[in-house]
Formats: sequence, structure tokens, C-alpha cells
Amino acid sequence: MEPYKKQKLTTPEDFPAMFVNAWNNRDTYELIELFDESAELENVKGLWQHKNKEFFSAYENGLKFNFKEVRLSVLSTKIKFVTKSIAELKVNMQVSPSAKSNIVAHKIVLSFVLQHSEDDWLCIALTVEESK
Repeated sequence: MEPYKKQKLTTPEDFPAMFVNAWNNRDTYELIELFDESAELENVKGLWQHKNKEFFSAYENGLKFNFKEVRLSVLSTKIKFVTKSIAELKVNMQVSPSAKSNIVAHKIVLSFVLQHSEDDWLCIALTVEESK
């Protein structure tokens, strides 16, 4: 099912909450709508994906199978405006599995690069790292 209403992101500061909301709701379509068509993702294992079927498949599998019992929450966010239309966000997140999950609670850092175009901010790059 495709999203019936894409939310516009009017400020980069709102991005982490929208990402977490889509993740925790297991809404793959809303999640990938936060990304530009040319976006690239580097996951915690160092694997690169592009926003296409591979990108969708990675999120679909992650949300519905690999991490179906995992919820994300934002711990802190740092934002740096590279230009007026490009922002880098470093977001510390808590990964909280359910009691029946075999995943251990831990922290991760998501580095988002957002670009403003017309009336929306979209993610053009995402890197996921284990927190140190």
C-alpha cells in the first residue's frame, strides 16, 4: 500500500522524528518517501544501497522481519548547515527490542545529509554506525 499523503518536511530539525515515526509504525513507504530519488544508504555492516528496489527491499525486510520487534527513539541530534540548502544531522538513537527479540538494546548513530528543494527537505545520504 502506497502512502496516501506524503508529509512535507519544512525544516531539517523535524527529520529525525519523522524517520523514527515511520520506522516504529513499520511504514516502509513513508520511510522511503523521506529520501531523494538519488539517495544512498550505508548500513552498519558497510553495505551500500541506492534508492531503488534494493533500497525498498532492505527497509521492507528490516522493518517486517529483521527488526520487527525493534523500536527506535531519538536521544540527541546535532545539526550543521553546510549551505542554506544542505544540512548534516548526527542523530544518536536508542534501539529498544521487545522482550521476545534476540536483539540486545544498544545505541546507534545515524548521519543524515538533507537537501532542500522547492518546499521540502529530503535525505540524500544516510550512514548508520554503532555508537561508541
